[in-house]
Amino acid sequence: MAEKRLLMTVEDAFEIGDRGLVVVPELPADECEELVDKVIAVHLLRPDGTTCYSTFRVSWEHFNPHGYKIICRSDVLAKENCPPGTEIWHDPSATDLEPLGGNP
Repeated sequence: MAEKRLLMTVEDAFEIGDRGLVVVPELPADECEELVDKVIAVHLLRPDGTTCYSTFRVSWEHFNPHGYKIICRSDVLAKENCPPGTEIWHDPSATDLEPLGGNP
């Protein structure tokens, strides 16, 4: 069974129209490229101690003038679900989770 891995600690989150919720910082390419173009199961640990499970879509996105970056975005979470300081843990063993807010 694969272990959970800390992907990031959220610094900020942005709701972007048809892109959904995008959390920053970006993921390090040398550590997370195998996740690109996948929907991954995640466990969120918020600063207030509350937790939830959900999913994130991982993709390469182009940002001017900084080039391509690996980002995480959610079709089901809102900004208030991922306040700054939230830890996002990838849980590869949780393949049958119902995402928060319904299916992405």
